Amino acid sequence: MILLGDNELPGSIPDLFSSVIESGIKVYAILGNHDTGYLRKADIPHMIDRKVIEVDGLRVSGSDYESGASGLIDYQEVDIMVSHYPPDIQRDEIEWRRTAQQAIKSNAVALFHGHLHSRFGEQTWIDEFAGCLSVNGCDHLVDEYGNILGRKKYGDDGIEYLADPDDDFSHTVEHKMKSQWQHSRGDWVYLPVYDQGCGECVYCHSGKSCARETKVNHDFKVDVSNGKINGTAAFHFLAAQQRARKSMLKELLNIRRAHPRKIKCRGIGGLIRYPGCSEWTIIDANHQATDVTIQIKRFGEKTASKFFGSVRFKSGSATTLILNEEMRVAFLDFLSRQSINL
Repeated sequence: MILLGDNELPGSIPDLFSSVIESGIKVYAILGNHDTGYLRKADIPHMIDRKVIEVDGLRVSGSDYESGASGLIDYQEVDIMVSHYPPDIQRDEIEWRRTAQQAIKSNAVALFHGHLHSRFGEQTWIDEFAGCLSVNGCDHLVDEYGNILGRKKYGDDGIEYLADPDDDFSHTVEHKMKSQWQHSRGDWVYLPVYDQGCGECVYCHSGKSCARETKVNHDFKVDVSNGKINGTAAFHFLAAQQRARKSMLKELLNIRRAHPRKIKCRGIGGLIRYPGCSEWTIIDANHQATDVTIQIKRFGEKTASKFFGSVRFKSGSATTLILNEEMRVAFLDFLSRQSINL
């Protein structure tokens, strides 16, 4: 389970998700722009910002709302990228463009993001971006294939809890029709065939093809049992598009699982130490984070500066050290004196 930011948790991850963790499910998280409070020490081992983990045979990288501060994640080859922000190369917000650039460089087939909240009118949806399928998982529980398993809901006491998915997702399709056809395509929507609707969702040929009489389940299958036209051609197109993208996502991830990418350590290019860890992870000469970890004795900031230049070890976020080519032999000699041979 991976939390996609704006978590605003009232307690620590180990406490709040104790039953989930005890069942054998690992819980990871990235931070969002609303997670501005103190990062609890107990949560640090669960954070995967700028980190690559393996989940069910897939390489997964994390990128939270501040990952623009580190370029290392740009070099990681992964199967799935999780980010707080969605990817959009044309947005004014640099965080959205940064996410888009990371997704392209990572060669990921899927990107799961948060940030687009349902309370602001955004919907759970699968988009395409540069050969990558982008899934908005904000306010919902979504599996790796884009299946909607649950949604966030507020109780009468104002407390959030996980509820079953909505029975009807026609409003999701309507929202996308309105945003894509009415707003993004200018005057095209005002052709006569799309005028004089009720105005509740989209222009729909005088209500004769009303999408609001149609039910769409969370698999985006359209219920045609009432024998009516059940929406415009655009309505059916978008529902079918979502079904196709879910099928694509499953196929692409299964291909990656069948041919897992094992990153071999091609020399040493640097080190990275993640929050809560005492060991250093090897970054190879191609800047790929490997699964090789080492424990280095007597390796403080002063010693590290001899090989990596001026450094400052961080406690709440990842510490990345990129090795200068001129110091490679000297650093390897330093490690060998501690019986660490790479």
